[in-house]
Amino acid sequence: MKKLNLITISFFLFSFSSYSQCKTKTDAITNEKIVSYATDFRENTLLNTMKMEIKKPEITLDFSITYKGAFESSVPNGTEIVVKLSNNEILKLKTSGDAKPRVIADYSGVFTSFSYVFVLTKEMVTKIASVGCELVRFPDLKSGNLDSDKAAKHLGKGAKCLSESPEFKLN
Repeated sequence: MKKLNLITISFFLFSFSSYSQCKTKTDAITNEKIVSYATDFRENTLLNTMKMEIKKPEITLDFSITYKGAFESSVPNGTEIVVKLSNNEILKLKTSGDAKPRVIADYSGVFTSFSYVFVLTKEMVTKIASVGCELVRFPDLKSGNLDSDKAAKHLGKGAKCLSESPEFKLN
């Protein structure tokens, strides 16, 4: 019985923890290598995701952030997030397209998810990987700003993953 309880507890701990993965795959059509880092993280009990990817010729960053409540309008192209690096330097990233709302309703309420997509330079990724991140500031659609140290931690890990890949050096 003790063994069964331990297995059950381990299963629940594993199923609710965030995942992160750095992987390289080959595009089935172009045969080009694609390097990506994907993770999920909880902020204020809401599930968010982050994906960084090298897919020639671009390096992209996609934060999917979930907000409480229903929002109908898109977040416009050029919306800014601010990244505070561990050396106190500030990077300002602007979205590369409109972030359209995706409304989700479940037993616990109504939520809206927005996918903020950015095109990064090699220099930005190198700097984030070498210095590390302290904080990422997203727009809070109700009250100004939403600061996340968890997003910053994963952004640093993703930049390190991409910068250490052979494809990054070729890009």
